[in-house]
Amino acid sequence: MNRIFLELMMKKIAAAFAAILLTALSASVAQAVELAAHRAFYRLSLASASNESNMAGVEGAISFEIKDACDAWIVEQNYALRFQLANGGDIDNVDKYVSWESKDGLEYRFNVTRVTNGGESEQVGGRAELESAGGPGMAIFDRPSKDKIALSQGTVFPTKHTVILLEKAARGERFDRHLLFDGSKVEAAAPVTTVVLGQREA
Repeated sequence: MNRIFLELMMKKIAAAFAAILLTALSASVAQAVELAAHRAFYRLSLASASNESNMAGVEGAISFEIKDACDAWIVEQNYALRFQLANGGDIDNVDKYVSWESKDGLEYRFNVTRVTNGGESEQVGGRAELESAGGPGMAIFDRPSKDKIALSQGTVFPTKHTVILLEKAARGERFDRHLLFDGSKVEAAAPVTTVVLGQREA
């Protein structure tokens, strides 16, 4: 029960964080998109929750760093969060995501470590390749077990996906839908729909 609940909450938080990051990046986007190496740190707390959520509070921190490795981008994300349940008890969750992605968007390596309530770590790791831009590919997992999963045509990796969204934002486009593979779980690419909102005027 706690594992399923935690996965759902982490997906929501990751989606919200991606939206914040995209907004921050798009603030300085011109017509040509060039990512810059940078580091960011965020504090997180729950403003409100519905009665049905069983959530009394969330607090923690998220760090994000992207490094330029000449022909690739190295991204490291760290989540340290405490979920406070309305019916009593806390869930402490620490996640670390490290990835290497070629700048042409065709090669991807990933390693994910999760620790819940100080217990034994859960690891997911491996690599993935696409045959061509927009083409099909294959994900090969080394951890937690050796698996191969086919990637459908149109799959993109995370940093390439960010570049696509920034390019669309620069052109004034607001809607995007792609198959995204990030290696966070042993599963195929998942459809992701993104709506880029215009910046609010002061």
